[in-house]
Amino acid sequence: MMDTFFEYEEFAENLMNQLQARTMPEFVQIRMGKAQKVNQTLDAIIVQFADSDAAPCIYIAPKYQLYLAGYSMDAIIEETMDEIQDVTDRVYEMPEITLESAKHSLYCAIVNTERNQEMLEDIPHRQFEDLSLIVRYRIDDAMSFVVSNSLCSMIQMTPNEIMDLAMKNTESMPFQYKKLQDTIAEQYRLAGMPEDYIAEHTAYYDNLAVHYLSNESGIDGAVLMASKPALQKVYEQMGQDYFIVPSSRHEVLILPKDVLDQEDIVEMIRDINQELLPPWDYLSDHLYLYDSRTQSVHIADAITQVQEPGIPTQLSDQIQTKGHTH
Repeated sequence: MMDTFFEYEEFAENLMNQLQARTMPEFVQIRMGKAQKVNQTLDAIIVQFADSDAAPCIYIAPKYQLYLAGYSMDAIIEETMDEIQDVTDRVYEMPEITLESAKHSLYCAIVNTERNQEMLEDIPHRQFEDLSLIVRYRIDDAMSFVVSNSLCSMIQMTPNEIMDLAMKNTESMPFQYKKLQDTIAEQYRLAGMPEDYIAEHTAYYDNLAVHYLSNESGIDGAVLMASKPALQKVYEQMGQDYFIVPSSRHEVLILPKDVLDQEDIVEMIRDINQELLPPWDYLSDHLYLYDSRTQSVHIADAITQVQEPGIPTQLSDQIQTKGHTH
């Protein structure tokens, strides 16, 4: 006799019931809820600990994808219990959040405003063109979380003070600014490709003045488009105003202002966002311009420059080659 097949809602309810039956409610409460993530609102199982304010989330959709791929319900439940144990360990290992620790752990990220309106209602943020600067609290290299208004109260700082401190920390962090072909070559090396293969597949980028800009970790690095020290450093090296392409929320691409036609770049950005970029990494469909006179960034979609033939297609190719793995 075949096992009962669960539709998504039935699967989610069954998973939650099974997890509740296997945990001790006096220590761990498990409930269904919605989790606000960058660009997304996701169904989640929320794990609440009796003696902690932390409430980690386990997302349901990836579990259901495993189920559709043939994994048994029992196997998925076992895997999820392992995740609960893992987040339990992380929660109880988490250092105490204090005003002093916040001074060293806060940093900024940047997100699309329209796609994150609900999340922005409950967190400190600052408008930046069609984007918003938000604050994250870094626990370690693998873990961080978005700072809420309630956390501001807990550490006795106003949202403005939190924003100012996070931006100050962000602007003092090391960053990567290098030719895009060098970034692609590094990714090929990490993938184990031989040097002759790398040389062959990056050679046609040599004459394109496209640079990669991100923070040292390559995570949430697009925030550098709001960092005056980083943007000024890029200007000093480039020697002219420049375009900023929102490759993803983790990095941006830098192009000389006098090279390309904005309309072609904007069309390319939108095509890549729709066809290649995961929704959680989306930043914007707009092109931006750095103005050295005002040391500011603004949307540049409406300005048209003289196009150099063939460049937009090659640029699109190289962004596709680069990919996004965050």
